[in-house]
Amino acid sequence: MTPKHTHEQRPLAVFDIDGTLFRSAVMIEIVDRMIATDRIPESVYQELVAAKNAWKDRQGSFEEYNQQLVSFIEKHFIGLDEREFNRFAAAVIDELKDRQYQFTHNLLERLRAKGYVLMAVSGMLQGALKTYNRSLKFDYIYGWQQEVQGGKFTGKSVGQHPMDGKEKVVKYFLSEHAEVTLDGSVGVGDTETDIGFLEMVENPIAFNPNRKLLDKAKRAGWRVLVERKDVVYDLSEPRIVGSPDDVL
Repeated sequence: MTPKHTHEQRPLAVFDIDGTLFRSAVMIEIVDRMIATDRIPESVYQELVAAKNAWKDRQGSFEEYNQQLVSFIEKHFIGLDEREFNRFAAAVIDELKDRQYQFTHNLLERLRAKGYVLMAVSGMLQGALKTYNRSLKFDYIYGWQQEVQGGKFTGKSVGQHPMDGKEKVVKYFLSEHAEVTLDGSVGVGDTETDIGFLEMVENPIAFNPNRKLLDKAKRAGWRVLVERKDVVYDLSEPRIVGSPDDVL
């Protein structure tokens, strides 16, 4: 991965967060905590239960469950105080922020040391992503922005919505930052929602991919890495990876 950019430009590295850096999904953890503390009635939450159980029982996909979660937030966060949500988010993230995959954490730090512009594109609410980024320290973050009026969520999305295509967010970012280049760029994602931006970068990495992303990665010849316990397997060669330097 030797960047071809000029001295005025820096290469871009784009990361998904949930399932790529964080070993779960941040919004799932936050919503579960809000339900456990009765901020959201459990009776309302039941509409998510079937999708969640199907995912855990391997009878449904995480993507189907995640879409149910998005719909749930759009419907049931209407009128929720933004500051209250941010307090919940801060408490959960402070407790769980270190539940990260070791390889992608090390890769992030290695790319930072190499001078890459680090960008996170995530479906989590922007306030939660901003809080998590206090420890992740990405240069730029793009999450799900919901309209707030009178301090409360309205249920309407605003700005660049990652759920509408993460590649659109990356294209928008590049149009605003001439100092950033795709020459030598890196992208890391774990599901088919990341395919769009992985197709844009020079060095796409499918990390712990689901079936749809794995199939795409195989067809495109992308690097496929799987972290299991304390071992990282490179399925594209195959071999065991010792450090990020083995793939950079």
